[in-house]
Amino acid sequence: MTIQVAERAYATWQYKSTPTAVEVRRATRGCRHPGRAGESTVVGQQHGGKRGKPVPGGSTGWQPPACSIKSVSQVNRPFPYQRIVDAFRAEILTGRRAPGERLPSEHELAQEYGTSRPTVRRAIALLKAEGLVVTEQGRGAFVRPRPHVRLLLSGVNYRRHRTAGLTGFNAQALEQGQNPEQRLTEVATVGAPGHVAIRLDLDEGAPVVVRRRLFLIDGQPVALCDSHYPAALAEGTAIAEHRRIKGGVHAVIEDPLGPIRRRVARSVDDLVARMPTREEAEALKLAPGVPVIRLLRTVYGAEDCPLEVQDTVAAADRHELRYEVSMT
Repeated sequence: MTIQVAERAYATWQYKSTPTAVEVRRATRGCRHPGRAGESTVVGQQHGGKRGKPVPGGSTGWQPPACSIKSVSQVNRPFPYQRIVDAFRAEILTGRRAPGERLPSEHELAQEYGTSRPTVRRAIALLKAEGLVVTEQGRGAFVRPRPHVRLLLSGVNYRRHRTAGLTGFNAQALEQGQNPEQRLTEVATVGAPGHVAIRLDLDEGAPVVVRRRLFLIDGQPVALCDSHYPAALAEGTAIAEHRRIKGGVHAVIEDPLGPIRRRVARSVDDLVARMPTREEAEALKLAPGVPVIRLLRTVYGAEDCPLEVQDTVAAADRHELRYEVSMT
């Protein structure tokens, strides 16, 4: 069904046979009225704002101007660059185009979509801004490599990997054929920030040991994690030393022959999605517009005392988190 812009004018005419100049201009905005031969007069100016002025042909009622007709399909038709963006976004997200695959050249895309190379460049720029493609000088555009890790977060999974002497992240990445890495960037005793102190049941500024790590998959950064432990629990143990710990910190906490000898019983996760800070975007090499997942995990011992707070910031486009919840 076609829609005529002039319908707005007719709607006015049905109730007032002699609309005001303002009503005429409002109803026919963007249209031009044919005047005498060789003339084209803007509607509203021709009528001069007078009510009831006769129109050519002897009619005393106001007649709507001749306006262009636009169909719904014309109004809603996407811009040429948007058609390219929509097509490639769908192909990339559904896996029809693999990570690292080269996109057709600007010339090829311009021919395929019947458009210009500047339009193609605009489409590629939008795909790049969405984090879907990367460009290389002189080589073209490529589907962005996406090291994607799927993590099952459950107690059973945690125990199974601990028995094998692996952290959950490393074990699950290896099972998916990926190369995981954890870089320990800092170990220090600091004052507990407010969100950590309240979860560890400490006063703000109380001493805590923090271990800061960068998680990578196949050499690409995917997450940042700061783990905080009460200083009274961690100082004097391997947790406070700047070195990697086989099986992770929980192996030290649960070691029956170690200095702590506590059993990890449960954890509570607070999950929120947000945009990254500038420092987070740089550390994780995030494309513009890519959000992060912030996971605050509080780990409790068998006596229900808090042992650890993990503050993780993960690239949202590189993680799939799955929770297994027991209903018994």
